[in-house]
Amino acid sequence: MTGPSPEDELQMNLRAAIEEDLDEVPPELTALARDVGDWAMVDDALAELTELVDTGVRAPAGDQRSLRFSAPPYSVMVTLDPEGLVGEVAPAPYPELALQQGGSEATIAIEIDPRGRFRVPGAEVPFRLRLRRGAQRFTTPWVTH
Repeated sequence: MTGPSPEDELQMNLRAAIEEDLDEVPPELTALARDVGDWAMVDDALAELTELVDTGVRAPAGDQRSLRFSAPPYSVMVTLDPEGLVGEVAPAPYPELALQQGGSEATIAIEIDPRGRFRVPGAEVPFRLRLRRGAQRFTTPWVTH
């Protein structure tokens, strides 16, 4: 008596693979899939930097910087200080917002509160923001200093 034919062996292996319990998709793989989808950002509109303010109100001059980007209908105000990035986006309904930091193609989803405010502790330059609402997609220029 001989063993199973190559076709029977293949069929058994396929059946075993289908019946195998699959683990949850790893977050790294999910992020990678999202990033591949962001390749479509080649068609994103570039948000315009409309205001730049170096302020020393609560920090030594140069330690805090405020920027305003316009991507109609949205306006995004961000302040970069030694603790990270804080900001506000208007108007509601708010877009999806993500941070991309230099040296990485990955993005970090930013949670926006009901008033349009957000915080990203530890964010540093270089960075850029990506906004998405439905078919509208905007990307800010890289902030490098």
